[in-house]
Amino acid sequence: MKLLHDMMNLSENKEDLSRLPQDVMTSIKANIRKGAENLQQKWANALELVHKAYEVDGVQRPTPGMASAWKQYEENLQYAVQQLAKSRGMDADWRMSSSIFHEALDVKPLHRVCISDKGIQESYTTELDPTTLVKLFENGPFDVRTRVHNGKTELTFSRWGIQRNLHVTIEPLG
Repeated sequence: MKLLHDMMNLSENKEDLSRLPQDVMTSIKANIRKGAENLQQKWANALELVHKAYEVDGVQRPTPGMASAWKQYEENLQYAVQQLAKSRGMDADWRMSSSIFHEALDVKPLHRVCISDKGIQESYTTELDPTTLVKLFENGPFDVRTRVHNGKTELTFSRWGIQRNLHVTIEPLG
């Protein structure tokens, strides 16, 4: 019983073990500073510099679930921005414009899928394009007819020539 009590107290007072030791953090920051000062190195952004600093030290980048290590990672990102701005200036090529950043992330356009059936309407947002969504619906037990009207893709479902009272529209967002 005492063992269970001790284990419960230990779990309540546990420290986040994801936190990097101070000497590792000092080394990562030194890598960031040196990387920012090396003007021959062309960094796309502060994030790339931080990733390289972690890689040079052989430290795995944290995930958001690793609370303490993630906080340190965010601090390192801020430090990298400061160091790049200090050594290269705020208008240098290490700063991406929002459009370039958007392209770098390879973000797919969002689509809204509205499904209404017998007075019940549901709406979803997805990155899937209308062609892929239509293919998903085609695998169901119904025949699917597609019609594009005013930029929206409308689907009509039927089975054995009887139209089902289900209405689906797919429209691009933004």
